[in-house]
Amino acid sequence: MLAQDAALELGPPQRVSINMVLWTAPPDRIEPGRVWVLGPDLAAVGPGAHDYAQIVMLGWPAGMEVNPFRLAAVPVAGERLPGVMARAIPGRLWLRVSHPALAAGLDFPLLAAAAGEAYHEGRAASVAVECAFATAGAETFAGLAAEAKILVGAHKKIALGQTGEYECEDLDCDACSEKPVCDRIREAVVIRRKQRI
Repeated sequence: MLAQDAALELGPPQRVSINMVLWTAPPDRIEPGRVWVLGPDLAAVGPGAHDYAQIVMLGWPAGMEVNPFRLAAVPVAGERLPGVMARAIPGRLWLRVSHPALAAGLDFPLLAAAAGEAYHEGRAASVAVECAFATAGAETFAGLAAEAKILVGAHKKIALGQTGEYECEDLDCDACSEKPVCDRIREAVVIRRKQRI
């Protein structure tokens, strides 16, 4: 879909874009089908380019093997819906929504339902799927995304130590390629401390 054919764009290259898949072993911690939305839904976002965050949360049955890299490779929900173009790279998602799709009532509950179908295919129906979307305040999820990548081993130098603190093997932060990740985590920790007070 060309830019001129899109009613709106979410998470294009020049905007904040966060795409995460999180999971927990007890499936009862996830409420199947629940949808969280921070900011306006698609019909109220307005034309143009907007920040975007999409977080899919899975309740994984005990004993079922979890491969985080395979989970991240599941086709994006938007690819399953007519009038939606989706481009995904690790950690980012860019959606273009056509005028006809928006006029037909495309909204976040429909995107969440498509995500649920994508994760149920080829797996036990007992996988619970819950989704969160943000069209405002998407940048607040950046620290969470950075921490989630560390926990699944997506970073080479940063790891969660036995004490629960993040540890790094590089002694020179200025020359480290993963410095932006550390900076995001520091921002998230400060935000959490302020919220507890």
